Amino acid sequence: MALGVTGGAKSHLRLLDRPAPFERSRSDAAACHPAQGLRRRPVLYIGAEPENRIPFTRIARRWPTIKLLLSPGAEEGLQIAIDRRLRMVVLDARLPGADAVVLTRSLRARAASPSAPIVILAGDNTSIERARFIWAGANAYVFRPFAATEVDRTVGMLLEASAIG
Repeated sequence: MALGVTGGAKSHLRLLDRPAPFERSRSDAAACHPAQGLRRRPVLYIGAEPENRIPFTRIARRWPTIKLLLSPGAEEGLQIAIDRRLRMVVLDARLPGADAVVLTRSLRARAASPSAPIVILAGDNTSIERARFIWAGANAYVFRPFAATEVDRTVGMLLEASAIG
């Protein structure tokens, strides 16, 4: 609804409407999500703790083009990454019996293409730990406690960047 001004000319100002409910805006955004235009390559989650999978299972449910693969351990996850062409790898840094930095380096060198982002879910928010993973080949480092919106934003940004590159 435009507001009139003197002289009969119309202004380009609009009255602000009440914001739409969150569910509606989320469904409206589905058509422009970066995952929409990509081929159906899976996202691999490597982690033993089921509660850390929750943000990614929610993302996979919300965006039907994302197929989520789950691996409970480092060896199985590395083998899946070698066998399949992945869109993204999400690695829980607290894998029991595995060095996550070495696994990140192996994923980057042997399995993940340069355009496939690697996201680290970590419990330690120190700059030294973050730098170790980034130098090993990770693209993003998200620390606990995980906020679903932060994880969703990080995944969306990395999917968009990998789609462009």
